Amino acid sequence: MKYVSGSLISLNEASLLNNSKLRFEEKHIYTYVGNVLISINPYESINGLYSEDRRMEYKGKSLGKLPPHIYAIAEKARLELKRNKESQSIVSILSYYALAMRLLFNREYSIVRKRNMNKDKEYLIAGADDQTLTRLKLDKQPHTFHYLNGCPQFFGNAPSNRCSGETLSDALLSDAQQFNGVVKALESVGLKLEKIGQVVSILAGILHLGNIKFIDDTADMKGGCKVDPSTECHLSHASSLLGVESNELRTSLVCRIMQPTKGGVRGTLIRVALKPGEAVVGRDGLAKAIYSRLFDWIVSKINNSIPLEDNKETKFIGVLDIAGFALFEGKGTGILDILDEEVRMPRPSYANFTSSLHKKHEKSFRLDKPRGSKEYRHLRDEDGFLVRHFAGTVCYETKEFIEKNKDELHMSLEAAMEGSSVNLLSGLFKTGVDGRSNINKLRASTIGSKFKAQLAVLLQRLEKTVGSGYIDV
Repeated sequence: MKYVSGSLISLNEASLLNNSKLRFEEKHIYTYVGNVLISINPYESINGLYSEDRRMEYKGKSLGKLPPHIYAIAEKARLELKRNKESQSIVSILSYYALAMRLLFNREYSIVRKRNMNKDKEYLIAGADDQTLTRLKLDKQPHTFHYLNGCPQFFGNAPSNRCSGETLSDALLSDAQQFNGVVKALESVGLKLEKIGQVVSILAGILHLGNIKFIDDTADMKGGCKVDPSTECHLSHASSLLGVESNELRTSLVCRIMQPTKGGVRGTLIRVALKPGEAVVGRDGLAKAIYSRLFDWIVSKINNSIPLEDNKETKFIGVLDIAGFALFEGKGTGILDILDEEVRMPRPSYANFTSSLHKKHEKSFRLDKPRGSKEYRHLRDEDGFLVRHFAGTVCYETKEFIEKNKDELHMSLEAAMEGSSVNLLSGLFKTGVDGRSNINKLRASTIGSKFKAQLAVLLQRLEKTVGSGYIDV
């Protein structure tokens, strides 16, 4: 077997792709370009690639002393942190070359693990046995949980295998082992088993919540909607798992409680019936709010479990995983800025947002109108926009941008979550992750504004680190 270099001195597109392809064919999935590590998904397990013995081979070794490997990048960051007493950062990026390599190797760019499930059931991907269920105090309502035992789909040239039935399995993967691993990891950061059980219940509740459908209520003279009878079981399971009364959740999903700002008796509440589409927006908003707050809560528990010295700036190794995005510079002219501006209008519309975006970036090479392309010319210009990313051009249809950018819940839905019998869930809605009360807060924030704020903090922290390496996946 001939040796194919793991690093490139003369760099151009052809040499990079060809060298990476030759190495890939010999099951060498890593290649260096300076301190950039190119990684290609092998779509199979490579024996010993991530073993403990392999990891120890790279301990104490400088970058380049051994063949390219993710362990080498990690060890470089550790040595630099130890030697220079400066925080390090490792950035993982999905780039143009990664996309080109997927095409070159004839691999379909898709989710590696995908499950085909019985449409009449909703499954929690866990695979826990009866003993684990008992430890997590989830044994009281087993009918609301359906555990899988595998069935991933590996996408390549071969057609995907479809799975059917309630018992799914895969010889290479065990959801039970992975689930137990997650439980142990949460225990290691200080979560008690009872609290972990609540986390699992909330996640299962979100899954059932997403299966609730709505239809027009012909008996409602106000043109409202009702829960589709075929999904009543999901309403029942969701309410049980989320710790709220079934009728309360039902009413909160199909009606919106509003308080008039003018006229009427002070403190009067008005119940407004929702149309099926509006109920779907509220349902999805609730699922998003629950998951987002739960995610932030878990992250805060992990951060609090890391021992830090008081009154001393702790050095760290940060790993940033991004998919690559285009930035449009200029105060108030970014995509999210324009979207937030439209959301604040009395009658916001996606068409007006898109038109404003095209107008402010009409000379930009990165942004274009759909009608100017062959692939998307069937769209009107006000229906979307094209962004020329580093990995290729993507069309974004803006019809639902306005609704999805809003970060607010119906008053009735938020009140239902605050009254949940699951103390973890009620606590997230009563006080928020940071411990501050959510009552009477100004709900003017948007998803876009939150993203920009988080990105600003992230970049600020990133600027204080030394780049130890980049991983191109």
